[in-house]
Amino acid sequence: MLQVVLIDDERCVLEELAYQLKGKVNIIGKFTNSLKAVASIADLAPDAIFLDIEMPELSGFETATEILALLPETAIIFVTAYSHHAVKAFELNAIDYLVKPVQPMRLQKSLERLEERLTEDKKQSQLTKLKNLLQISLTAECPDKIILWKGKRAEVIALEKIACCFVAKGAREVSVVAGGHIYHTTGNLHDFMGKIPTHFLLRCHRSYYLNPRWLSSFERTNSHTINAYLEGYPEPIPVSRAYRHTLIESIHKLNNSTLKQML
Repeated sequence: MLQVVLIDDERCVLEELAYQLKGKVNIIGKFTNSLKAVASIADLAPDAIFLDIEMPELSGFETATEILALLPETAIIFVTAYSHHAVKAFELNAIDYLVKPVQPMRLQKSLERLEERLTEDKKQSQLTKLKNLLQISLTAECPDKIILWKGKRAEVIALEKIACCFVAKGAREVSVVAGGHIYHTTGNLHDFMGKIPTHFLLRCHRSYYLNPRWLSSFERTNSHTINAYLEGYPEPIPVSRAYRHTLIESIHKLNNSTLKQML
């Protein structure tokens, strides 16, 4: 059963909500003082919080901000008499926004939405743990290989096959090009590079790393910058001025004088 906390400065409203939730969730805390709620929330560690907005000590938005700083995975459901706060509520990633007096059918829908969110979060958490365990195990046995994902399929890839990795604009995952295929991995670019020996990939842009051994050609752009092209991957890889010199040195070590002249 879901573990929830209720926060509302009006005792009668608090008890009415508690009555409607009886038997549907496990209420582990009720507070009419938002400051006391924030002070206790880390120890209670609820799945969700039903939270009023208009309160004297800390507003509901301020309270939510403090709680999410302590427990970022906690689901927030705002309960208020004023519908005009809805936009700001959802900017805080609230699960739902209930208007007083709360109607039983509307409350039930909110609980169903909460269940769906927590179930999905649990699945994602378990998947992430599984991916990390697989990677740790593989690293111990085969330090020259890494697990990459193509959709729901995991593949073991030799590090030497990785041509580049990058984070596309607006993306939340790292794309990895290897053997002419595009894979994805969890975490950010810094996390991924922490798994790769430094001699395999070279930074060429704030959002891109490439393997100089897979370089096939370069071209100058109209903005006087450079695009690199890799074997088996048709898209251009940007090379910023800040990293151009390092790339030249790397190519020189590979004794590829033709590519060096093109830079």
